[in-house]
Amino acid sequence: MLHENSVRRQSARILTYKKYNQSMYFVLSEFCTDIVFELSNGAKMSKTVMDVNLPIYNEQMVELIFIDDTLIAFEDKKEQEFYYLSNNPGSALGGIQISWMHVIVLTILLYYAVTTLLPNYADFAALALILPLAYRVYRAIQDNYFEKKLDKLIVS
Repeated sequence: MLHENSVRRQSARILTYKKYNQSMYFVLSEFCTDIVFELSNGAKMSKTVMDVNLPIYNEQMVELIFIDDTLIAFEDKKEQEFYYLSNNPGSALGGIQISWMHVIVLTILLYYAVTTLLPNYADFAALALILPLAYRVYRAIQDNYFEKKLDKLIVS
């Protein structure tokens, strides 16, 4: 899955970018950044980045880092710094792509289902509240594992 042959780098520059907040479910908002890159071969590529505030500017020279044709990070050529384009790069590479909103909604639905459909087991409905904790532990393990592997691949 992650090996040196799967890493591809391409020089580019940032043509334009737009940072904004996107409303979700009438309550939450996500910080988004739309970026348009001009690749070294003259082609243009756009990417929307969610929940990551990147230190970018117009005409910034970068090196895009792809893993299995998925844009995962870029290196700022001037500062020699790497920036991931996701808070959870592991999910972009095939991990479970689930957000906190999904976990919260699933927890509420599970709690409601147990208390309503199985009234004899209503005392156990509170076990549904373990779901967010289990999800957080899973994400911590996944993030740590992928981040270490990605750092080895990107730096080499």
